[in-house]
Amino acid sequence: RVCGASTTDIVVLVIAIDDGIRPQTIEAAKTAVESGCSIVIALNKIDKVHDINEREEKKRDIFNKLLEHEVVVEEYAGTVPVVEISAKTNHGIDALKEILLLQAEMMELKAAGGGYAECTVLDARMEKGRGVIADILIRWGELKVGDNFVAGEAFGRIKVMEDCHGKRITTA
Repeated sequence: RVCGASTTDIVVLVIAIDDGIRPQTIEAAKTAVESGCSIVIALNKIDKVHDINEREEKKRDIFNKLLEHEVVVEEYAGTVPVVEISAKTNHGIDALKEILLLQAEMMELKAAGGGYAECTVLDARMEKGRGVIADILIRWGELKVGDNFVAGEAFGRIKVMEDCHGKRITTA
């Protein structure tokens, strides 16, 4: 979480409305606050709470617990937007995308597509038959199969790249 938060600009904190705040939610929120990321809260599983009064009560409980960890939602005069979603029914997903695009626009986030790539290694491991596998986040620039890389004291050449779905790609 620390590595991910330190390399991103916007954190989407997904909270199941029926479960409320869990220890991992608090840890993720603290990490996002400490790293200075913009936070967007996605209240998931709203399709499970049909009663409006019960939903509002659960939201209040969640917002009050987040407040204890310096996460102040817009409803409480803060800066953290909240979007109610259902991953099961896709309710609110378009609204979440809009909020993320708005946040990116307000933060003036731009991607540099050309030049040498600068990346952050999120995870690295050795796989039998494949060698060293690294999960990376490209901060800017362009990375291609065949490019040389340096990571700390290690160096080498990019042999294969896959996207987050395991599909082979030649450029990222």
